[in-house]
Amino acid sequence: MGVVVCDFALNRRMSLSSPPTRPTGVWTLRESRCRLVMFDVDGSNAATGECSIPLVAHQRIRWRVLIAEDDPVVRQVLVDLMSGDRWLDCAAVAGDAVEAVDLARREQPDVAVLDVKMPGGGGPRAARDIRAVSPSTRIIAFSAFDDRAAKAEMQSAGASAFLVKGVSVRALLDAIRQVCEEQS
Repeated sequence: MGVVVCDFALNRRMSLSSPPTRPTGVWTLRESRCRLVMFDVDGSNAATGECSIPLVAHQRIRWRVLIAEDDPVVRQVLVDLMSGDRWLDCAAVAGDAVEAVDLARREQPDVAVLDVKMPGGGGPRAARDIRAVSPSTRIIAFSAFDDRAAKAEMQSAGASAFLVKGVSVRALLDAIRQVCEEQS
């Protein structure tokens, strides 16, 4: 019988020996026989119990997003959208392609939302270089124009999705989540 420890205030799995840190996800208990130990916010043991239904372990995490956009207003809007989403975490923000690559190397984000036309070589250069320094990072192209040539260039550079600025907030967040889920 396994022991699973959960801190429901942080909505994440933790071990008895490690203190709670920032929330990283919601764990669903899926083990054939396990002992469940639940904790209150103050760390005291709130309840224990056993489950015996046959299941498998699963974790839902917060995906880390790099935003690369040269327009400071658009950049801030994207950051604000990430902060309001429970599954997305803004890992880093860049104003040009060179900075985006440097941040991707350091932060290793799950996904990078790249402005197609930004200083330092633009989205295509940033996408190629990010894929080189952080191979698991998925790329989403973000453009002011619905341009076939730009779509083709970004796709050949490794972009998984192409979104036109002005798309609904829901469509943008759904696209980011979808790309992240495809990665998992």
